[in-house]
Amino acid sequence: MNTENLTKGEKFVLDWQYNRLGSFYNTLAIAISKADTENTNRLRMAFPDEVDAMVKFSTEYGWYPELEKRAGIRK
Repeated sequence: MNTENLTKGEKFVLDWQYNRLGSFYNTLAIAISKADTENTNRLRMAFPDEVDAMVKFSTEYGWYPELEKRAGIRK
């Protein structure tokens, strides 16, 4: 996996999907994925890169497969 040219948020999502996050960041990913809009905005104040990437993961069709391609995971 080549994460050299990926953003902090993109690396976060890949690590989440491949179960490579520590307990704090895994819990953060779960919290972001379950948060309503108000709480997502609160989390974004402290973790903007991670929240933005998680939102893209869950709302932008094709974003994640393209991320895997850029990371050299998928052809």
